[in-house]
Amino acid sequence: MFKKTVWCAFYLGLPFIFFFNILPENIHVPFVSLNWYRNINNPIDNLKYHHKSDFKRTFYSYKNIFFYYNNNGETLHYLKIPPNIFISASNENYFLHHKVGEQIVFYNKMGDILWRLDTFSDPIPSPSGNFFVLLSTDQSSVAYYNQDRAPLLKETFAGSLVLDYAFSNFNDQFYFGTEEGLIKGINNQGKVTFEKTLSSSRYNYIKGLSISEDGRLIAAVHGLDPEYVSLFSEDGSELWSEETGANNISHVDIYIDALNDLLIEKEAKEIVFRKISNGNIQYKLNIDLLTHDNETKDDSIKYLKASSQKGMIFLGLRTHQKGLVFLLDNHFKILWRKELQDQFPLYVEIDPNNNLLIQTSDYLYAYDFH
Repeated sequence: MFKKTVWCAFYLGLPFIFFFNILPENIHVPFVSLNWYRNINNPIDNLKYHHKSDFKRTFYSYKNIFFYYNNNGETLHYLKIPPNIFISASNENYFLHHKVGEQIVFYNKMGDILWRLDTFSDPIPSPSGNFFVLLSTDQSSVAYYNQDRAPLLKETFAGSLVLDYAFSNFNDQFYFGTEEGLIKGINNQGKVTFEKTLSSSRYNYIKGLSISEDGRLIAAVHGLDPEYVSLFSEDGSELWSEETGANNISHVDIYIDALNDLLIEKEAKEIVFRKISNGNIQYKLNIDLLTHDNETKDDSIKYLKASSQKGMIFLGLRTHQKGLVFLLDNHFKILWRKELQDQFPLYVEIDPNNNLLIQTSDYLYAYDFH
Protein backbone atom coordinates (compact mmCIF):
# COMPACT_ATOMS: atom_id res chain seq x y z
CA MET A 1 0.00 0.00 0.00
CA PHE A 2 2.84 2.37 0.91
CA LYS A 3 4.74 1.61 -2.33
CA LYS A 4 1.61 2.08 -4.42
CA THR A 5 0.94 5.48 -2.79
CA VAL A 6 4.53 6.61 -3.35
CA TRP A 7 4.55 5.61 -7.03
CA CYS A 8 1.16 7.27 -7.62
CA ALA A 9 2.47 10.47 -6.09
CA PHE A 10 5.61 10.22 -8.22
CA TYR A 11 3.69 9.77 -11.48
CA LEU A 12 1.19 12.48 -10.66
CA GLY A 13 4.01 14.83 -9.79
CA LEU A 14 5.92 14.37 -13.04
CA PRO A 15 3.77 16.73 -15.13
CA PHE A 16 4.07 19.45 -12.50
CA ILE A 17 7.85 18.99 -12.24
CA PHE A 18 8.14 19.18 -16.02
CA PHE A 19 5.86 22.22 -16.24
CA PHE A 20 7.77 24.24 -13.70
CA ASN A 21 11.13 23.22 -15.16
CA ILE A 22 10.30 24.63 -18.58
CA LEU A 23 9.43 28.03 -17.14
CA PRO A 24 12.23 30.60 -17.11
CA GLU A 25 14.05 31.01 -13.83
CA ASN A 26 12.64 33.97 -11.85
CA ILE A 27 9.04 33.30 -12.97
CA HIS A 28 6.24 31.73 -10.96
CA VAL A 29 2.55 31.26 -11.69
CA PRO A 30 0.02 33.42 -9.78
CA PHE A 31 -3.76 33.36 -9.91
CA VAL A 32 -4.69 35.41 -12.97
CA SER A 33 -8.21 35.35 -14.37
CA LEU A 34 -9.64 36.96 -17.49
CA ASN A 35 -12.36 39.50 -16.66
CA TRP A 36 -13.28 40.52 -20.21
CA TYR A 37 -11.84 40.96 -23.65
CA ARG A 38 -12.85 42.83 -26.78
CA ASN A 39 -12.15 42.40 -30.46
CA ILE A 40 -11.43 45.93 -31.68
CA ASN A 41 -12.93 45.26 -35.11
CA ASN A 42 -16.31 44.30 -33.63
CA PRO A 43 -16.29 45.54 -30.04
CA ILE A 44 -20.06 45.74 -29.59
CA ASP A 45 -20.57 41.98 -29.94
CA ASN A 46 -17.48 40.70 -28.18
CA LEU A 47 -18.02 41.37 -24.49
CA LYS A 48 -17.20 38.06 -22.82
CA TYR A 49 -17.20 38.67 -19.07
CA HIS A 50 -18.42 41.37 -16.68
CA HIS A 51 -16.16 42.47 -13.86
CA LYS A 52 -15.82 46.09 -12.81
CA SER A 53 -12.36 47.65 -12.77
CA ASP A 54 -10.96 51.11 -12.10
CA PHE A 55 -8.74 51.85 -15.08
CA LYS A 56 -7.60 55.40 -15.81
CA ARG A 57 -7.85 55.06 -19.57
CA THR A 58 -11.27 54.47 -21.08
CA PHE A 59 -10.60 54.90 -24.79
CA TYR A 60 -8.86 52.91 -27.51
CA SER A 61 -7.18 54.36 -30.60
CA TYR A 62 -5.14 52.58 -33.23
CA LYS A 63 -4.99 53.15 -36.97
CA ASN A 64 -8.60 53.69 -38.13
CA ILE A 65 -10.35 52.30 -35.00
CA PHE A 66 -11.38 54.53 -32.09
CA PHE A 67 -13.88 53.96 -29.28
CA TYR A 68 -14.73 54.79 -25.67
CA TYR A 69 -15.65 52.05 -23.20
CA ASN A 70 -16.66 51.84 -19.55
CA ASN A 71 -15.06 49.82 -16.75
CA ASN A 72 -17.18 46.81 -17.66
CA GLY A 73 -15.74 46.92 -21.17
CA GLU A 74 -19.00 48.08 -22.77
CA THR A 75 -18.74 50.39 -25.78
CA LEU A 76 -19.98 53.98 -25.37
CA HIS A 77 -18.96 55.48 -28.71
CA TYR A 78 -17.27 53.81 -31.69
CA LEU A 79 -15.68 55.25 -34.85
CA LYS A 80 -13.99 53.96 -37.95
CA ILE A 81 -11.83 56.82 -39.13
CA PRO A 82 -11.02 57.54 -42.80
CA PRO A 83 -7.31 57.13 -43.65
CA ASN A 84 -6.82 60.87 -44.28
CA ILE A 85 -7.99 61.85 -40.76
CA PHE A 86 -5.94 62.11 -37.56
CA ILE A 87 -7.44 61.61 -34.10
CA SER A 88 -6.09 62.66 -30.69
CA ALA A 89 -8.06 61.90 -27.53
CA SER A 90 -8.45 62.11 -23.77
CA ASN A 91 -10.94 60.24 -21.58
CA GLU A 92 -13.46 63.06 -21.97
CA ASN A 93 -13.12 64.39 -25.51
CA TYR A 94 -11.28 64.06 -28.80
CA PHE A 95 -10.09 65.96 -31.86
CA LEU A 96 -10.41 65.05 -35.53
CA HIS A 97 -8.44 66.84 -38.21
CA HIS A 98 -7.19 66.18 -41.72
CA LYS A 99 -3.56 65.22 -42.21
CA VAL A 100 -3.30 68.22 -44.50
CA GLY A 101 -5.97 70.72 -43.47
CA GLU A 102 -6.86 74.07 -41.99
CA GLN A 103 -9.30 73.09 -39.22
CA ILE A 104 -9.59 70.92 -36.13
CA VAL A 105 -12.95 69.68 -34.78
CA PHE A 106 -13.51 69.09 -31.06
CA TYR A 107 -15.99 66.42 -29.85
CA ASN A 108 -17.23 65.18 -26.50
CA LYS A 109 -16.94 61.46 -25.72
CA MET A 110 -20.41 60.74 -27.15
CA GLY A 111 -19.47 62.19 -30.53
CA ASP A 112 -21.18 65.59 -30.30
CA ILE A 113 -19.32 68.46 -31.98
CA LEU A 114 -18.43 71.16 -29.43
CA TRP A 115 -16.53 73.57 -31.67
CA ARG A 116 -14.24 74.03 -34.67
CA LEU A 117 -10.99 75.94 -34.87
CA ASP A 118 -9.13 77.12 -37.96
CA THR A 119 -5.48 76.18 -37.58
CA PHE A 120 -2.70 74.29 -39.35
CA SER A 121 -1.34 72.97 -36.02
CA ASP A 122 -1.80 69.51 -34.50
CA PRO A 123 -3.87 69.28 -31.27
CA ILE A 124 -2.62 67.38 -28.21
CA PRO A 125 -5.28 67.04 -25.46
CA SER A 126 -4.29 66.97 -21.80
CA PRO A 127 -5.11 63.85 -19.71
CA SER A 128 -8.10 65.56 -18.05
CA GLY A 129 -9.41 66.91 -21.36
CA ASN A 130 -9.65 70.42 -19.84
CA PHE A 131 -6.71 71.78 -21.84
CA PHE A 132 -4.93 71.17 -25.10
CA VAL A 133 -1.70 72.10 -26.82
CA LEU A 134 -1.30 73.08 -30.46
CA LEU A 135 1.99 71.87 -31.92
CA SER A 136 2.90 73.67 -35.15
CA THR A 137 3.20 71.47 -38.23
CA ASP A 138 6.93 72.20 -38.46
CA GLN A 139 7.23 71.17 -34.77
CA SER A 140 8.98 74.40 -33.82
CA SER A 141 6.40 76.06 -31.52
CA VAL A 142 3.58 75.21 -29.11
CA ALA A 143 0.51 77.10 -27.84
CA TYR A 144 -1.56 76.22 -24.74
CA TYR A 145 -5.39 76.54 -24.61
CA ASN A 146 -8.25 75.64 -22.32
CA GLN A 147 -11.07 73.47 -23.66
CA ASP A 148 -13.14 76.55 -24.54
CA ARG A 149 -10.46 77.62 -27.06
CA ALA A 150 -9.21 80.48 -24.88
CA PRO A 151 -5.43 80.85 -25.47
CA LEU A 152 -3.54 80.69 -22.17
CA LEU A 153 -0.19 80.85 -23.94
CA LYS A 154 -0.55 81.98 -27.55
CA GLU A 155 2.83 80.69 -28.69
CA THR A 156 6.25 79.77 -27.37
CA PHE A 157 9.03 78.96 -29.78
CA ALA A 158 11.11 75.86 -29.23
CA GLY A 159 14.02 77.18 -31.29
CA SER A 160 14.36 73.78 -32.96
CA LEU A 161 12.33 70.64 -33.56
CA VAL A 162 10.20 69.30 -30.69
CA LEU A 163 11.23 65.64 -30.41
CA ASP A 164 9.21 64.47 -27.40
CA TYR A 165 6.55 65.78 -25.03
CA ALA A 166 4.56 64.68 -22.00
CA PHE A 167 1.68 65.85 -19.81
CA SER A 168 1.46 65.55 -16.04
CA ASN A 169 -1.60 63.45 -15.13
CA PHE A 170 -1.97 65.40 -11.90
CA ASN A 171 -2.19 69.02 -13.06
CA ASP A 172 -2.02 68.96 -16.89
CA GLN A 173 1.38 70.65 -16.93
CA PHE A 174 2.97 70.18 -20.36
CA TYR A 175 6.66 69.55 -21.04
CA PHE A 176 8.50 69.28 -24.33
CA GLY A 177 12.10 68.55 -25.35
CA THR A 178 13.92 69.63 -28.50
CA GLU A 179 16.76 68.56 -30.77
CA GLU A 180 19.01 71.21 -29.19
CA GLY A 181 18.55 69.90 -25.63
CA LEU A 182 15.91 72.38 -24.44
CA ILE A 183 13.24 71.21 -21.97
CA LYS A 184 10.37 73.60 -21.31
CA GLY A 185 7.34 73.22 -19.00
CA ILE A 186 4.02 75.10 -19.22
CA ASN A 187 1.46 75.01 -16.39
CA ASN A 188 -2.34 75.06 -16.74
CA GLN A 189 -2.38 78.88 -16.49
CA GLY A 190 -0.17 79.08 -19.57
CA LYS A 191 2.94 80.17 -17.63
CA VAL A 192 6.40 78.81 -18.48
CA THR A 193 7.50 77.28 -15.17
CA PHE A 194 10.42 75.11 -16.29
CA GLU A 195 13.12 75.91 -18.83
CA LYS A 196 16.46 74.17 -19.03
CA THR A 197 18.99 73.52 -21.79
CA LEU A 198 21.11 70.37 -21.39
CA SER A 199 24.56 70.70 -22.91
CA SER A 200 26.80 67.98 -21.48
CA SER A 201 27.16 65.89 -24.66
CA ARG A 202 28.53 66.31 -28.14
CA TYR A 203 24.93 66.21 -29.43
CA ASN A 204 22.36 67.31 -26.87
CA TYR A 205 18.97 66.36 -28.25
CA ILE A 206 16.19 65.06 -26.01
CA LYS A 207 15.41 61.40 -26.72
CA GLY A 208 12.76 60.76 -24.08
CA LEU A 209 10.73 62.60 -21.42
CA SER A 210 8.65 61.36 -18.51
CA ILE A 211 6.66 63.18 -15.82
CA SER A 212 5.77 61.61 -12.49
CA GLU A 213 2.08 61.11 -11.66
CA ASP A 214 2.12 64.02 -9.20
CA GLY A 215 4.00 66.30 -11.60
CA ARG A 216 6.91 66.87 -9.21
CA LEU A 217 9.63 64.97 -11.10
CA ILE A 218 10.81 65.25 -14.71
CA ALA A 219 13.12 62.65 -16.26
CA ALA A 220 14.96 62.92 -19.56
CA VAL A 221 17.21 60.73 -21.68
CA HIS A 222 19.41 63.06 -23.66
CA GLY A 223 22.64 63.47 -25.55
CA LEU A 224 24.85 61.41 -27.78
CA ASP A 225 28.50 60.78 -27.12
CA PRO A 226 27.84 60.38 -24.25
CA GLU A 227 24.16 59.68 -23.48
CA TYR A 228 22.71 60.67 -20.11
CA VAL A 229 19.60 60.02 -18.08
CA SER A 230 18.78 62.91 -15.73
CA LEU A 231 16.15 63.65 -13.10
CA PHE A 232 14.86 67.13 -12.23
CA SER A 233 12.45 68.59 -9.69
CA GLU A 234 9.57 70.75 -10.89
CA ASP A 235 11.49 73.93 -9.99
CA GLY A 236 14.26 72.99 -12.47
CA SER A 237 16.82 71.70 -9.97
CA GLU A 238 18.87 68.77 -11.22
CA LEU A 239 18.64 65.92 -8.71
CA TRP A 240 21.13 63.66 -10.49
CA SER A 241 22.51 62.80 -13.92
CA GLU A 242 24.11 59.51 -14.98
CA GLU A 243 25.74 58.25 -18.15
CA THR A 244 23.73 55.34 -19.57
CA GLY A 245 26.62 53.71 -21.43
CA ALA A 246 24.41 53.56 -24.53
CA ASN A 247 24.26 55.72 -27.62
CA ASN A 248 20.68 55.48 -28.84
CA ILE A 249 20.00 57.51 -31.95
CA SER A 250 16.19 57.28 -31.82
CA HIS A 251 13.54 57.78 -29.13
CA VAL A 252 14.08 56.12 -25.72
CA ASP A 253 11.07 55.12 -23.59
CA ILE A 254 11.36 56.14 -19.95
CA TYR A 255 8.91 55.92 -17.03
CA ILE A 256 8.95 57.42 -13.54
CA ASP A 257 7.57 54.94 -10.99
CA ALA A 258 7.54 57.12 -7.87
CA LEU A 259 5.42 54.58 -5.95
CA ASN A 260 8.32 52.10 -6.02
CA ASP A 261 11.16 54.67 -6.08
CA LEU A 262 12.16 53.57 -9.59
CA LEU A 263 13.06 55.09 -12.93
CA ILE A 264 12.53 52.59 -15.75
CA GLU A 265 14.28 53.02 -19.10
CA LYS A 266 14.39 50.96 -22.28
CA GLU A 267 17.65 49.90 -23.84
CA ALA A 268 18.09 47.76 -26.95
CA LYS A 269 18.29 44.40 -25.16
CA GLU A 270 17.27 45.17 -21.61
CA ILE A 271 15.10 47.20 -19.27
CA VAL A 272 17.06 49.20 -16.71
CA PHE A 273 15.66 49.99 -13.26
CA ARG A 274 17.27 52.90 -11.41
CA LYS A 275 16.61 54.23 -7.94
CA ILE A 276 14.86 57.60 -8.14
CA SER A 277 16.58 58.91 -5.03
CA ASN A 278 20.14 58.60 -6.40
CA GLY A 279 20.13 57.25 -9.98
CA ASN A 280 21.91 54.01 -9.08
CA ILE A 281 21.03 50.96 -11.16
CA GLN A 282 19.02 48.44 -9.09
CA TYR A 283 18.39 45.79 -11.72
CA LYS A 284 18.69 45.04 -15.45
CA LEU A 285 16.11 42.77 -17.03
CA ASN A 286 17.39 41.21 -20.25
CA ILE A 287 14.69 40.21 -22.74
CA ASP A 288 16.23 36.72 -22.93
CA LEU A 289 14.91 36.15 -19.39
CA LEU A 290 11.33 36.64 -20.59
CA THR A 291 11.27 33.53 -22.77
CA HIS A 292 12.24 29.90 -22.21
CA ASP A 293 13.66 29.37 -25.71
CA ASN A 294 16.11 31.10 -28.02
CA GLU A 295 13.55 33.18 -29.92
CA THR A 296 14.84 36.54 -28.69
CA LYS A 297 18.59 35.85 -28.75
CA ASP A 298 19.12 38.18 -31.70
CA ASP A 299 16.09 40.34 -31.02
CA SER A 300 15.83 43.85 -29.54
CA ILE A 301 13.19 45.96 -27.81
CA LYS A 302 11.41 48.41 -30.12
CA TYR A 303 9.39 50.16 -27.41
CA LEU A 304 8.25 49.85 -23.79
CA LYS A 305 4.92 50.63 -22.04
CA ALA A 306 4.68 50.84 -18.25
CA SER A 307 2.27 51.24 -15.33
CA SER A 308 2.65 50.68 -11.59
CA GLN A 309 1.05 50.44 -8.20
CA LYS A 310 2.80 50.19 -4.83
CA GLY A 311 4.79 46.94 -4.94
CA MET A 312 3.79 46.09 -8.54
CA ILE A 313 5.19 47.00 -11.96
CA PHE A 314 3.30 46.13 -15.15
CA LEU A 315 5.26 46.31 -18.40
CA GLY A 316 4.51 45.72 -22.06
CA LEU A 317 7.09 45.61 -24.81
CA ARG A 318 7.39 44.96 -28.49
CA THR A 319 10.42 43.34 -30.03
CA HIS A 320 10.96 42.81 -33.73
CA GLN A 321 9.58 39.29 -33.31
CA LYS A 322 6.79 39.42 -30.72
CA GLY A 323 4.74 41.32 -28.18
CA LEU A 324 5.01 40.56 -24.45
CA VAL A 325 3.43 41.81 -21.24
CA PHE A 326 4.66 40.91 -17.78
CA LEU A 327 4.09 41.78 -14.13
CA LEU A 328 6.89 42.18 -11.61
CA ASP A 329 7.02 42.92 -7.91
CA ASN A 330 9.27 45.69 -6.62
CA HIS A 331 12.03 43.12 -6.00
CA PHE A 332 12.05 42.42 -9.76
CA LYS A 333 10.56 38.96 -9.47
CA ILE A 334 8.46 38.15 -12.54
CA LEU A 335 5.00 37.18 -11.30
CA TRP A 336 3.23 36.68 -14.62
CA ARG A 337 3.92 36.96 -18.33
CA LYS A 338 1.79 36.72 -21.46
CA GLU A 339 2.98 36.42 -25.00
CA LEU A 340 0.71 38.21 -27.46
CA GLN A 341 0.25 36.00 -30.48
CA ASP A 342 0.50 38.09 -33.68
CA GLN A 343 -0.24 41.24 -31.65
CA PHE A 344 1.74 43.91 -29.86
CA PRO A 345 0.91 46.06 -26.81
CA LEU A 346 -0.20 49.66 -27.32
CA TYR A 347 -0.98 50.46 -23.69
CA VAL A 348 -0.81 48.67 -20.32
CA GLU A 349 -2.23 49.62 -16.94
CA ILE A 350 -2.57 48.16 -13.44
CA ASP A 351 -5.30 49.67 -11.28
CA PRO A 352 -5.33 49.97 -7.43
CA ASN A 353 -7.17 46.61 -7.16
CA ASN A 354 -4.55 44.79 -9.26
CA ASN A 355 -6.74 44.60 -12.35
CA LEU A 356 -4.60 44.54 -15.49
CA LEU A 357 -5.54 46.27 -18.75
CA ILE A 358 -3.80 45.41 -22.02
CA GLN A 359 -4.61 47.26 -25.22
CA THR A 360 -3.13 45.55 -28.27
CA SER A 361 -3.28 46.00 -32.03
CA ASP A 362 -6.25 43.58 -32.17
CA TYR A 363 -7.82 43.17 -28.72
CA LEU A 364 -8.43 44.65 -25.31
CA TYR A 365 -7.88 42.33 -22.34
CA ALA A 366 -8.78 42.92 -18.70
CA TYR A 367 -7.35 40.51 -16.12
CA ASP A 368 -7.66 40.16 -12.36
CA PHE A 369 -4.40 39.35 -10.56
CA HIS A 370 -4.62 37.87 -7.08
